[in-house]
Amino acid sequence: TVDKSELNSQISAAKGQLNEGVYTDASVTALNSVLAIAEQVVNDESATQEEVNKQITAVKAATTALLPAEQKAEVKVD
Repeated sequence: TVDKSELNSQISAAKGQLNEGVYTDASVTALNSVLAIAEQVVNDESATQEEVNKQITAVKAATTALLPAEQKAEVKVD
């Protein structure tokens, strides 16, 4: 039996992190691409444990690689 619980947890955590922060478009796009593949593996009844483990690693790496977007400083003019 293939255990997908850790992958589901990583997907949920990554989505939560995306909702909580403001990140660069490039890093968000990269994470979304990884999440799309990971979700396909979760939904694939014939996925192997090796494929699941690869996606766990990929989601962790893409989440770690999220880069905070620079906040625009407010300029006050007197």
